[in-house]
Amino acid sequence: AVLEAGALSVGGLIAAHVLDFTGGIAAAGSLAVLGTMVIPLRRRRQQALFKGQVATLQSELDAAIAQRLERELQHLSDRILESITPYARFVKLEEKKITVGEEAISNAQAKIRTIRTNIIK
Repeated sequence: AVLEAGALSVGGLIAAHVLDFTGGIAAAGSLAVLGTMVIPLRRRRQQALFKGQVATLQSELDAAIAQRLERELQHLSDRILESITPYARFVKLEEKKITVGEEAISNAQAKIRTIRTNIIK
């Protein structure tokens, strides 16, 4: 509707310019009226376009930051696991030694009980 009004105004400007004998005062007035309609319309369009571009850039930036953060977290996690691995192996070996020691103690206690029973009889 605004564009149709603008088109009609342009047609009216041309007709007014042809018929204007006062040196273009009516044409200048028509241009001023047309400018008050067209400039705000274009401004709103540009603002909407700009907002859309900003939203696109923001979503792209968010995605890039999230991807980078995920890579960094994975890298840090890998480094932590690498640094812990020797200690984990050490703990497993020590647990095996403890288990073997506990079994040896249990066997020794069983032998002691057997010997005590034999002595008492």
